[in-house]
Amino acid sequence: MIESMKRLLKKLGFSAILIAFLGGAVQAQVADFEYLNPCEGQTTTFVSTSTYPSGITSYWWNFDDGSMLIQGQEVEHLYTNSNVYSVSLSVYNSALGSDSLVSVKTKNVAIYNLPNASFTATVACDGEPVVFTNSSVSSEGDMVSWVWDFGDGEGDLLENVEHLYAEPGQYPVSLTVETEYGCKDDFSADVAVFQLPNATIFSDDFEVCEGDTIQLHVDDTYQKVIWSTPPSLTTPNVEAFKIGVAYSPGVYSVIASVYEVHATYPFFQVCKSETEVEVIVSPTPEISIAVTDEVIIPGEAIPMEVISTNTELVSFQWLPLQAFANPYIAKPMAQVFETTEFEVTVVDRYGCVNTAKATVEVDLEPNNLLTPNGDGKNDTWFVSGKGLSQDFEVVIYNRWGAEVFSQKGYNNEWDGNSNGEALPEGAYYYIIKNQDAVYTGSISLLR
Repeated sequence: MIESMKRLLKKLGFSAILIAFLGGAVQAQVADFEYLNPCEGQTTTFVSTSTYPSGITSYWWNFDDGSMLIQGQEVEHLYTNSNVYSVSLSVYNSALGSDSLVSVKTKNVAIYNLPNASFTATVACDGEPVVFTNSSVSSEGDMVSWVWDFGDGEGDLLENVEHLYAEPGQYPVSLTVETEYGCKDDFSADVAVFQLPNATIFSDDFEVCEGDTIQLHVDDTYQKVIWSTPPSLTTPNVEAFKIGVAYSPGVYSVIASVYEVHATYPFFQVCKSETEVEVIVSPTPEISIAVTDEVIIPGEAIPMEVISTNTELVSFQWLPLQAFANPYIAKPMAQVFETTEFEVTVVDRYGCVNTAKATVEVDLEPNNLLTPNGDGKNDTWFVSGKGLSQDFEVVIYNRWGAEVFSQKGYNNEWDGNSNGEALPEGAYYYIIKNQDAVYTGSISLLR
């Protein structure tokens, strides 16, 4: 019954027109009033709108809740319970020397239930918006207003809102709601915005060489870290504060995500921060040794060169050291007296190292047959395809030890003659020598 009456009063706009019929004539109503904020637990304001030509000297209010009468043209009254109250205003005039009742106005005043303001809010990390969800309820009347105060000097008027705080911290947030009847309630709660962890990847060097292991680590003051490593690894996601990984040549992006867990009622808030670094893995230098001749005569000086097909070389070290005038350049000269395996160690511009080897053979194989008959075969004594340098001395003896031929810088020209005369057939013996080596053997001379 009370609810239906409240709805009727709402439909009539809170006031009814009282028409009195006196002797069949319609007389204007003298006493009248309006009221504001008809809500339980909140002060309702009553204002007289009464008029009387001779004036009104006093106003008396009866609020129909057992309280005392109150005098005043504008008064306030607190109803503690929602209901429909029969409120009356009596107006008086003292023109006859004492207050005389002029008129009485009675209205049914509906006092409405207050809404119950409430909201929920997510717990956010720095840089994330807090989501506010209105959970207020009203048992009477629709809610028409939501006033948010986010505790940082900003607010909003929407029912459900998001708000991004400028920095981490704890903020006192309040929501004031109002129904269509003007009844208000408010609710306050603290909202937390947590600092993000500082994800920083540390390493002695982010540029390594093929086959090396790079050590990466993050600050272990946080609860958890997950590395997102290239998919070529067997374990693409690694949970560890320190990791060591070896890559094939290339450029890789490695991401470390650190997590900080905050205990917040009624759940846990996880704040995540991630950082990315570029890891450069340089290939092993692909090198080879280029020599002009792989077979030379003893004592010959030959140019050597180390060549790289995939990188720029900046440092060189040749072995054996004694074979080179300068063993620390890319293109040294080497003097070779015997078959030698040469080795060069290089460093490229990324600090990557490799070693290459090459063998240079010393060719000194004198022919043991001389047939100077003009047929173009073994007409001269053959020692080396290039002949011998001036560092070499060749001496040939007969079977009795007499010298029959000698020369420095031999060029394969001895034809079996001595001082212009042909030597007889037989066995002859040679000595080839330089400062570091002596070669001996025999020659069969046939005509």
